[in-house]
Amino acid sequence: MRKIAKVFLFIFLLGCNSSSKEVDLIGLVVPDKYEGEIYIFFNQNKNKGKLLFKQGVHFFYIPSDGVVFTESKLGKGEFEFYNNDLEKISYPSSMRIKDLNLNDYLVTGGIYSSFELRVDSSRVEKINFVYFTAGRKSEINLQVNEDVVRSVYLMNL
Repeated sequence: MRKIAKVFLFIFLLGCNSSSKEVDLIGLVVPDKYEGEIYIFFNQNKNKGKLLFKQGVHFFYIPSDGVVFTESKLGKGEFEFYNNDLEKISYPSSMRIKDLNLNDYLVTGGIYSSFELRVDSSRVEKINFVYFTAGRKSEINLQVNEDVVRSVYLMNL
C-alpha cells in the first residue's frame, strides 16, 4: 500500500511541476500605425502605461511616447501584437524583412537586454528592458544603442 501511495505522490508532483510556465505571453497593444521605438522597462518601482492581465496574457498598452515602466518581473516572454480592441494583429516576421516593400509597415525587435545604472556612490542597479521598433521598413532601426536607452529611461523617471 505504501508503494502505491508513493507512486501516486510521485506522479502528482511530476504533473504539478510540468505545468509550470517558463515563458509568459506578452501582448503589446500598439496604437494604429504607431511609428517609433518601443521600450518596456521591467522590475521598476512604478508603472507607466496601462497594464492589464487577462486570460493568461500580460497586456502592455504602448503610450504615444513608446515608453512603458512596469513593476512586473517578467524575464522572458513570447510577444504578440494587438489593437485597442485586443484583437490580434500579425506583422511580417523580421525574417522576411528583405521581402517587404520600403513603405510596408511592421513592428519588429523583441530584443531583451539590460544596462547598469549607478544609483549612488555605493550601488549599481541593473535595468532590464525589451526593445521594439515600429514603422515603415525604410525608417525602422534594428540597432539598440545603450546610451539612447539609458537616456530614455532617465527622462521617464
